[in-house]
Amino acid sequence: MDQLAITYLNINKNFLSSIGLWPHQSGIIKYLLLSNLLLFVGSQGYFQIGGMIAAWENKSVFLESIPPVLVDFVCGTKIINFIINADKMKHLLFTLEADWLRFKGREEIKVMRKYAIHGRNFTLSYTGCMYASMTPFMIVPIVPILLNTLEIGNKTYDKQLMFRVDYLFDAEKYYYPLLIHSYFGTIAYITLIIAIDTILMVFVVHACGSFAVLGYQLQHVMDGADINVDVYPPKGNDTSYYTMSDCVVQHNHALEYSKNIEDANYISYFIQLGIIMVCLSFTGFQTVMYASSPEISARYVGFTATQLVILFLQSYPGQMLYDHSVRVSEYVHNSSWYLSSVRSRRIICLMIMRSRIPCALTAGRFYILNLANFSAVIRTSLSYLTVLTSVK
Repeated sequence: MDQLAITYLNINKNFLSSIGLWPHQSGIIKYLLLSNLLLFVGSQGYFQIGGMIAAWENKSVFLESIPPVLVDFVCGTKIINFIINADKMKHLLFTLEADWLRFKGREEIKVMRKYAIHGRNFTLSYTGCMYASMTPFMIVPIVPILLNTLEIGNKTYDKQLMFRVDYLFDAEKYYYPLLIHSYFGTIAYITLIIAIDTILMVFVVHACGSFAVLGYQLQHVMDGADINVDVYPPKGNDTSYYTMSDCVVQHNHALEYSKNIEDANYISYFIQLGIIMVCLSFTGFQTVMYASSPEISARYVGFTATQLVILFLQSYPGQMLYDHSVRVSEYVHNSSWYLSSVRSRRIICLMIMRSRIPCALTAGRFYILNLANFSAVIRTSLSYLTVLTSVK
């Protein structure tokens, strides 16, 4: 892999390598890490689903158990999609690497570096937000232990688990093994979400960078051209035609790369979107239900924030891709197209016509992931929350 490209992908590489999903990984270590991930994620999901089913008779506990189980399904969808589409993910990464090699030593590499930095900064920000949003969930079980150890308040505080599994196990007897397992399981879940979501974001940012490279090429396509241009030169001497043809190739490359991202994720996005909409309503409901117990409601506030971040990450890249793909028409109009030959202008017209069909990330090929629909999902989830709270 090109050293310059890996500089900006190091964080993504480390996250994916830690769970055995980095495309360049091979051998026994890859499968051991992946098996370790599946062990913790699978057992955590088993405990949560089992605890929810066992608590069927206690409706309040049953409802409390639903959001973590829904998040289990979101994570399961992510990893299953990534494994099933491993070849497509690998192709996206290899194409990214090939682009860095293709533009190495050229001015276009500066444009790609700018977008690569944006992708890296986004990865850092998303990582911080995800771990921070789960902090309340992870702190709550420690508080009673510390209070009991320090004997504060001269009373004994009840021990708490991160998730309700006491209907499945004797929580008093197996408290510390369950608590330790829940911490490892939660860290595995968060790492899985960060690793997959951020690499997909990097792919989208690279697609946007490909459109920006096209804009740079169009801006300089007629550098050095004479104002007294020959609009009907022989094809062999029509340098503007061949330069514009390179721009068309770059445009098609960016479009194809964007389509490959969509093809690898549209089913996964559809499933995740439906689950998150339901999950937002239930976590909001639990936050309202436990408003009088700040130590419990704080967990659900963090849980809700985590889901909002995940949903936003699915919507924001789609908005970016849409904006950059339709900007091609603007790039063309701002170029010195009037200095090109008539033959080149025909190509320009085709490029403008194609740019009127924007690229998009979708959930199930029909729901477009963008910021407008993100706000619509939030409003819908709040409506469901209003219904739930009105019948509690």
